[in-house]
Amino acid sequence: MSMYPREQLNDGPLSKTEYVLERLRNDIAAGTFLPGHQLRQHDVAQAYGVSPTPVREALRLLASDGLVVYARHKGATVLGLTPSELSDLYSLRIAMEGLAVEVAAGRLTAEDIDRLRAINVTLHENRHSWEPAALSALNRDFHFGIYLASSPIISSQIKHVWSATPPFGRVWGDADQADRLVEEHDRIIDALATRDGVLARQVMEQHIRGSAHFREKMISSARLATGDRSLGLDGDPTILA
Repeated sequence: MSMYPREQLNDGPLSKTEYVLERLRNDIAAGTFLPGHQLRQHDVAQAYGVSPTPVREALRLLASDGLVVYARHKGATVLGLTPSELSDLYSLRIAMEGLAVEVAAGRLTAEDIDRLRAINVTLHENRHSWEPAALSALNRDFHFGIYLASSPIISSQIKHVWSATPPFGRVWGDADQADRLVEEHDRIIDALATRDGVLARQVMEQHIRGSAHFREKMISSARLATGDRSLGLDGDPTILA
């Protein structure tokens, strides 16, 4: 039985290769596929309701983007990152998402704000009871509810950076961090509701920086405990979950 979540291809403007590429990017970003995970063409094709051909093409595109790597007898494997590469990605996130939320402050509708509040209410009410992966997925909906309203150009680039960043749902598995995240979400929403783009940007940058610091702390603690300097890159999946 395949381990992949099964979802059929819907009719739409995307080609089958584009569809598979989009699904794989999202699944890697959501933590469904962790660094070191082997992406078998047959299983992905069966899960996504397509033939192996678009899967093969999508994996080649992911390899060119550095998200997967091919090895003889292993096929495609989700790639891990070095500490400096991870730091660079977070620096990009801070810059790009700070810009996006500042732009969105002047473009979000009242309905958009209401949707953001509803998402964060759900996160707040379930932050200590839901699985981290479910909270992480809802968190993504919150963030892209802002970015998609800002600019399609900016949001598409942010989406690429999110896809390239190894998932870290463990931040939602820590009660104190979950409290911090939803509180900062509220502050971002309040700034957006008053059209204060500068404040929204400041809070968003703090928000992302805090998660980066928590990630660094957890990886450093694991290294000290095990003596493994590479841990947290493409090793222990609990660090990257």
